[in-house]
Amino acid sequence: MDLLFNPSSVAIIGASKYEKSGGGILLKSILEGNYQGKVFPINKRESEIKGLKVYPSILDVPHEVDVALVAVPASGSIEVLNQCKEKGVRFAIVHTSGFGELGDGGKELEKQLVKIARSGGPRIIGPNCMGVFSPGSRFNTAIPFVTPEFESGSISFVGQSGWATENTILHGHERGLHFNKVVSIGNQSDIGIEDLLEYFAFDHDTKVIGCYVEGLRRPKEFVKLAAEISRLKPVVVWKGGKSNQGVAAVRSHTGSLAGNNMVFEAAMKSAGVISVRNIDELTDTLVAMSGPLLPAGNRVGMLSSGGAASVACADACETAGLELPRLSVEAQQEMKKILLPVAPALPDTANPVDVGWIQTPDQIPVFYECLNILMDHVDIGLFMTFMPINEELGNALVKVRDKHQKPIFVFPGHPTRERSGMQLLTRMGIPAYTLPDKAVASIAALVKYSGKKNRATEAWNH
Repeated sequence: MDLLFNPSSVAIIGASKYEKSGGGILLKSILEGNYQGKVFPINKRESEIKGLKVYPSILDVPHEVDVALVAVPASGSIEVLNQCKEKGVRFAIVHTSGFGELGDGGKELEKQLVKIARSGGPRIIGPNCMGVFSPGSRFNTAIPFVTPEFESGSISFVGQSGWATENTILHGHERGLHFNKVVSIGNQSDIGIEDLLEYFAFDHDTKVIGCYVEGLRRPKEFVKLAAEISRLKPVVVWKGGKSNQGVAAVRSHTGSLAGNNMVFEAAMKSAGVISVRNIDELTDTLVAMSGPLLPAGNRVGMLSSGGAASVACADACETAGLELPRLSVEAQQEMKKILLPVAPALPDTANPVDVGWIQTPDQIPVFYECLNILMDHVDIGLFMTFMPINEELGNALVKVRDKHQKPIFVFPGHPTRERSGMQLLTRMGIPAYTLPDKAVASIAALVKYSGKKNRATEAWNH
């Protein structure tokens, strides 16, 4: 599977000089992404596109081809796949729609594709998909309409929807996430979600796995794999097609059977999978799971510059089943020694710790000392500040986190002004959120996963 994400050569079958056509969009994406491998446009009617020699057939290409991008009508796909088989192409990403999602005729055509793949032809991603985003090799077909960030990260993702996959990447980038390997899998006629899940499990560069699922071809295998993988790394699943209308939309979208949602959710829970309801929750959870540490328990320590923020966090923690332990008298006295000289009003140091408005031009040392005291008594920290979020603050938070080996989450007092700061913190391993309830919900997910992982590890060792 490595060649799918790191191909040394790519052929675009159906390449076009018209940038708004399917083949034109794919060629433009490959070239503008500065993909470093060999690129072979295939088109019977052209001799040159964008300065590249065009070949009438993949059989005319004088080099080996690792991956073929298929952007021809469904009716021509069988001939093209047979040529790929003869050429020895390893993978074919069939972007074209018009297969199983359209009913019996399309399903028969899809079966013919699979027959080619299973008889020595290329393994198939798709059909009816957007394909692959692999920043490490600058290979991108999944989000061809924008030039994405190509810095490689630790999150890998597989989705049955182009829209869900594209926006998982783009929303993730806005929040400070970097991805490692991403696949929009479409109808999953040959290579399925289960195959990619297993591949990501053994991929050392993948630390967190995300999925958008509409229907499973091998549900028992998926649950078994997810249960095994969850002991090693988080698996976050967003299930589409939960309502009656959603089930109908799934059938016409990817030709999948959505299945019974209650059964699916129960299976995910038993497997230790983290289930989310939408793309917002998916992104929030991936941000939480991308941090370097897991909490040992559910005790949260909150340090805040605003009373209402403390109240909101306290309410959210109780709802989420998280504990806000009251700090000892000694810890509170220690914290007051730091705060009283710089705080105009008597600070509340019980937990949540509300420091009010600190009257000093350099607030970072004050927060640093307070957080160090707080983190001695809790499993995870939550910090709200009106300070500008910059690298200096981030370094202070990282120092506290690493000293105590406990996660720290942040939400700014003015999130609309601190988007870039939040992005910076997340990339430094300090998950950042716009609102307290979103931060607390993500902390709860991290605590729950940590507990399940520890229990599974103990059971496995015994």
